[in-house]
Amino acid sequence: GYSVEYDHFLPGESGNIVSASFDTYHSSTYTPTISGAAFNATTGAVTDNLSVAIADGAYQRNSTFQFRVLLNPNDKTTITIADYVSTFFTHASLSDQTSGAPVVRFYDVQQSHNDPRLAITYRANRDLSLRASVGSSIASPYINLYSATLQTPAQAFRAGSTSVSIGRAATDLKPETAFGYDVGFDMRLH
Repeated sequence: GYSVEYDHFLPGESGNIVSASFDTYHSSTYTPTISGAAFNATTGAVTDNLSVAIADGAYQRNSTFQFRVLLNPNDKTTITIADYVSTFFTHASLSDQTSGAPVVRFYDVQQSHNDPRLAITYRANRDLSLRASVGSSIASPYINLYSATLQTPAQAFRAGSTSVSIGRAATDLKPETAFGYDVGFDMRLH
């Protein structure tokens, strides 16, 4: 991936800045298998050797545009106004084993999200600073959550098993979003 940022200092001695940036990264798969174990809270049983194969050619591309204004209305106050516009593109795999030889199909998921943020800092004196912020954020789902292997119950059944679990790709999975706020202070003690 790569990042680019431009900062423009506004005229005057106040240190006001307008900035814009772009960040992107691309992650590809080369037929990895993500393995692990599952714990059944009801029975206490642990199932080992669970895995999800992600076919070669699956990838994710995440990009974020960020616009920010840093204002200093006086020598004690700093106000930051920012907006993040994120785009997530996933080219995921679906391995279908229900009709004989495995067939890998790909599908695309694209999602965008806007995350505005506001922060204010007030320096009451050289030893005390008050701060408050509010804003939203986002995290895209991992590619293995979009990928799955379709199987019939007979293909998924293992000798000695009492149940069969069939996986399904979460093709309609949405990114994780959050809205938060923070109020606090910093104090220097002598």
